Amino acid sequence: MIVFTTFRTLNSEYEVCMSLQVSVIKSPLPPFKKGGDTSAIEEIHASYSEFKVRKVVKSIIDLAREGNKYFDEEKPWVVVKENPTEAEKTLFACAELLRVLSIVFYPVMPESMKRLRKMMSMDMEIQWDDVYKTPERIVIGEFEPLFKKIEDSEIERQVKMLFERKKNKE
Repeated sequence: MIVFTTFRTLNSEYEVCMSLQVSVIKSPLPPFKKGGDTSAIEEIHASYSEFKVRKVVKSIIDLAREGNKYFDEEKPWVVVKENPTEAEKTLFACAELLRVLSIVFYPVMPESMKRLRKMMSMDMEIQWDDVYKTPERIVIGEFEPLFKKIEDSEIERQVKMLFERKKNKE
């Protein structure tokens, strides 16, 4: 279940940020420095160091959820009509979170994070210390859904298939 939650959370954060960036702003996201609490990143790093992958994934999902919550609370799709600069700041903060997620999730999902970085016009060379280096600008390129949406019926079909295989082996 955690895998499906991960995909849904990351896809949600990614798709909404990207679609608003492309459809509303249509330019590189502006410089925006927002000092933040790095304790979540430090916790993720410590969990990796201790080979606690499940804890890593949970912490990353929690971080992505915080980004979703921030995005929903700031409502850049509404704010852009009255204050485009504030909407751009929100989009930059969300894109910055995606950049950070692309680094901290890379050891778990390298190919997906490479695709994310490519769509965000980022360097493919990933170093852990880059997580603390906020870029001046983030340029959004062509994008597509990061993960294929898996319908409940497909999940049920796959689970049934697994149970049948298990039953046949017994």
